[in-house]
Amino acid sequence: MDSSIYLFKKTRQIKKIMEATIDFKGIELDITFDYQPAEAAVYYYSDGSGYPGCPAEVTILDVSHKGECFSELLLDYIDELEELILEEMAYYE
Repeated sequence: MDSSIYLFKKTRQIKKIMEATIDFKGIELDITFDYQPAEAAVYYYSDGSGYPGCPAEVTILDVSHKGECFSELLLDYIDELEELILEEMAYYE
């Protein structure tokens, strides 16, 4: 696979909106995305209930190349781009 992530930069803490520059199939893309980290399962709260947890999630908000929006052109690759970002985020956690 010819893809690598060059840069991660947290831009807004509250919504966890982040930016990354990714070399994807030989093209450098600037991606803005929402990142929700994984939540651990809680088997039992004091009231007997629990929480199953949830996996980390990435939602791509914008994809651009040299300032031009490429989001619509890359719709078929959004899942692949999100998976690349999730893999990289797991590395940093």
